[in-house]
Amino acid sequence: MQQFKPSTVGCDWYIAATHKVRDTPDFCFEIEEHRNSGGGQFCMAHIAIHRWSPAVLKRMSEEWRVLRTVVTCPLYATAPLQDAKWQKFVSRFGFRPLDSVITNGGAQRTLFVSP
Repeated sequence: MQQFKPSTVGCDWYIAATHKVRDTPDFCFEIEEHRNSGGGQFCMAHIAIHRWSPAVLKRMSEEWRVLRTVVTCPLYATAPLQDAKWQKFVSRFGFRPLDSVITNGGAQRTLFVSP
């Protein structure tokens, strides 16, 4: 897989597939596969938390650990807003700030990567 480079993002990228990895009453985790005409590919991670508790966080962490044993490519994520609480949360899953990007909607966001 070609490594995603933030400076190459443009309207040539499209969502090739969305994979629902885990859907529970507490949370839903999806991986969005993006491709471009040059054969580039990268995967964005999305999580929606429906109910929050320490037990839910523990289960999410355990399932993330198992997922990363089979999904070994880098996963990328952006926060809906620049939010320190969100950054602290995703850092528990190995995400680190990578670069600043402009979304399709024109908003500037920090791109995070979990190698």
